[in-house]
Amino acid sequence: MTKQKKTIEVSRIKEMVNHYLKHSSKYEYGERLGECFLLEAILMETGNYKGFRYIETDDPEGAGTRRFYS
Repeated sequence: MTKQKKTIEVSRIKEMVNHYLKHSSKYEYGERLGECFLLEAILMETGNYKGFRYIETDDPEGAGTRRFYS
């Protein structure tokens, strides 16, 4: 039996992180920041980084981590 290589598309990772950054609890600032750093590293390493925009929020303390990656 041969091992099957499993991969995930970078666009799928970006979609998952974008969803999390938009819908996570206002108390999850550290987790969102970690997701941002990880996603940016993946996007830059694979040549897919196209920037981000901030998502409007009524949580001023978490505003810097409410991002949408293009």
